Amino acid sequence: MPPTRLLGNRDFRLLWSAQALTTTGTLSAMVALPLLVLHQTGSAAVAGLVGFAVLAAAALATLPGGRVADRYDRRAVLVCCAGGSAISTGLLALAVHVDAATIPVVLLLTVLRGALAGAFGAAGAAALPHVVPPAQLPTALATNTARLAAAALVGPAPAGALFGVSPELPFWAAAVALLVATACVMAIRTPLPAPAGTGPSGLTTGLVFLWRDGVLRRITLVGTAHNAVFSAVPLLLVVIGLRQHDSGLSIGLVYTATGVGSLVGALAATALSRRLPPRRALLITCWVPAVLLALAAISPSLESLAVALTAGCLVSPPADAVLTSVRVVRTPDALQGRTQAAVGLVGMCATPLGPPAAGLLLDHVDVGVALLVLATSLAALAVVATLSPQLRHVPAPGGPDA
Repeated sequence: MPPTRLLGNRDFRLLWSAQALTTTGTLSAMVALPLLVLHQTGSAAVAGLVGFAVLAAAALATLPGGRVADRYDRRAVLVCCAGGSAISTGLLALAVHVDAATIPVVLLLTVLRGALAGAFGAAGAAALPHVVPPAQLPTALATNTARLAAAALVGPAPAGALFGVSPELPFWAAAVALLVATACVMAIRTPLPAPAGTGPSGLTTGLVFLWRDGVLRRITLVGTAHNAVFSAVPLLLVVIGLRQHDSGLSIGLVYTATGVGSLVGALAATALSRRLPPRRALLITCWVPAVLLALAAISPSLESLAVALTAGCLVSPPADAVLTSVRVVRTPDALQGRTQAAVGLVGMCATPLGPPAAGLLLDHVDVGVALLVLATSLAALAVVATLSPQLRHVPAPGGPDA
């Protein structure tokens, strides 16, 4: 592939656009889903059970989705998954329109969309190295991180506003976004064939590969543990905000600030990702929030915790881009989908542990001690990354001269 600027790469723009539209459409539907269930049933418990069922189905479909992405033509998988998601979301919008959106119908269509999303994500990750030259892979992954941050920042609000106009509108909007994503994938010209040799065909092949590669094992374990610990911080933020300000507005402003921090970090990642060694990336993403959380523990306040949370969101995107680049480079093409699926499954299982752990801490100790426990946990992960011989000599994704 001749050298060209990343944004001048037509097929990358199409793949990026398809993923951006899919992310935005999925977020819109997920924001509207509990609103729809509450509107239909008036029961928060039912809304919670539907949300759990959708997440559980997505987790169960992750590994099979990775296997599909490694077995068939990646463009065909992307087209089928995006198109299938558009159809299922459109059918849900139609069901709402004709007043037929019963809980079984909602569950069936949203679970189907969640399962298709898993295969779409795995196929998209496997397709990226085919449309982007190796030297631009870190920048491409950083650009994808910016896409996720932007979608998370701007996606939910329109869904809520559309639902206020009519409950069916956010689902129609999501269906249209997914339909356009399908068209984008169909327009990609670069061949995305199934790998010539798929190797072992078991569902756990990606997990086994991650475990056997010492570098990927350390990166995955430390990164996943970091995300699990950091996911406990928002609950502490809510508790402190309600105790000190008794206002949801203050908490909402903090979440907006963290969203902006994530977006700024993602934009910075496009410049930093090629130059940042994986070990240093892990150290930064662990030490920065650890130090700030420890300082916040001295005198817990909404402001000090907001600084720690925003800083963590700021430094995470460059690290994520670097670590993902290392994983993609070290993974054979025949295992890209299954390895991506394995990482996704590990994250799905570990990250939800943070909020209940924070709740248990708050039931038994004060907020300052809870913050100190989280800071100590992040510092311990940084020490593990520091002492790991496997990570010591892994170069930056862009190479030593990048």
